[in-house]
Amino acid sequence: MVKFLQTLRVKKGFTLVELIVVIAIIGVLAAILIPTLGAQIMKAKVTSADSTAKELLKTVNAWIGENLAASGNDKVACDLKISMNSGTCTLTETANTTNRSGAASNPADAWNARPGCISLKERIEAEFSARTFTGSVFINSSGYVVFAWCVVDKADFSGAVPNGADYEAGFYSGWKSEKKQGVNSQGIPVGTYPKLAYSAT
Repeated sequence: MVKFLQTLRVKKGFTLVELIVVIAIIGVLAAILIPTLGAQIMKAKVTSADSTAKELLKTVNAWIGENLAASGNDKVACDLKISMNSGTCTLTETANTTNRSGAASNPADAWNARPGCISLKERIEAEFSARTFTGSVFINSSGYVVFAWCVVDKADFSGAVPNGADYEAGFYSGWKSEKKQGVNSQGIPVGTYPKLAYSAT
């Protein structure tokens, strides 16, 4: 017992070398874990944006199926940009071949529903509630959405996104790399549906 107490008196704490070793180990672990954690956070953001793009495609297709005729003047073929900001939806037609508005700057009134139903703007606001995102759906000449892209948590995004040719090919060269599919050249997560793989060409 006496020897044990004497040993405790001699051992007063960590030496400087031991402290430096511990700090070095923590530094190495942090250097390994922080990039991995950042990559996982970005992957989660891409997955969330992919999910929103899929929901957006289904919502617009459902509304079209319920409200627009399959032929005649109700046929459309355009890119419809959709911006949601805290419950308020803004619709803008771009790159259209034929559209419902006749004026790409303000198509919201042209996307009204048949009597007794809500407009597309109201349908999107109801489906996505207080979420904030910007996205686009491509409506082909048959009158149905064939692909969508979406950026979550950004109501005014204007960076690089895939187009119709990319969806036809099933690849997109605008992703940062094969390991960063869904992250565009500006480093922003962009959701797509159907999902586009990376292509260097």
